[in-house]
Amino acid sequence: MRMFKCVKLHSNELNLSSLSLGSVPPLPEWIEILSLVYNELDSIQVPESCKELELDFNNLTEFPQVPDGITLISVNNNLISHIDSFPPKAKKIFIGHNKLSEIPAIPDTAKVFDCSENNIKEIRWFPKNLKEAHIEYNKIEVIPAIPGNLKLLFMECNPIKEAFLMPWALTGICYEISQRKYIVTNPDDYDKYSDMVKKYVIDGEELIIKYYM
Repeated sequence: MRMFKCVKLHSNELNLSSLSLGSVPPLPEWIEILSLVYNELDSIQVPESCKELELDFNNLTEFPQVPDGITLISVNNNLISHIDSFPPKAKKIFIGHNKLSEIPAIPDTAKVFDCSENNIKEIRWFPKNLKEAHIEYNKIEVIPAIPGNLKLLFMECNPIKEAFLMPWALTGICYEISQRKYIVTNPDDYDKYSDMVKKYVIDGEELIIKYYM
């Protein structure tokens, strides 16, 4: 096993990324921000003090056991096929490019959620505080009701089969032209929609439509 020493300098952050680590020893409890991106980990013991955890590009087959106080967890580009539950206080969750076919309920605290590039068939609901959702490249047929706080929705490359209402507060969307017929806008709110929504969603016709506000 590669040996290394954890040294606390002036921060509560520890970055052990890109070291080809196959395992890590128990980590000190002062760590609140931990980055282990681009390693070869298949499991990890996370310190109870940890608030932000980045484990992208490893060999994880299971969602890591993390403290309830975690606010950011990122496990993009792993081999995870099942998740029992998300951390209850997480504000940012990134689980893209894994082997998931289903996911548990997204916690009410979540503001950014990314489950792109999986095989997910259903998202039951978006939490009310969610501001950004990446659900592209899955097998989702029904878009859940969009909460009023959501600003960005990425939904391309899903076999959408049911119409959904796009509220005027949504200011950014990415979709395929084949999905356009399922996006419903409220004519009574036409003047409230942003100019980009009017141009590219309500009136526009392009193969792939992307815009950001």
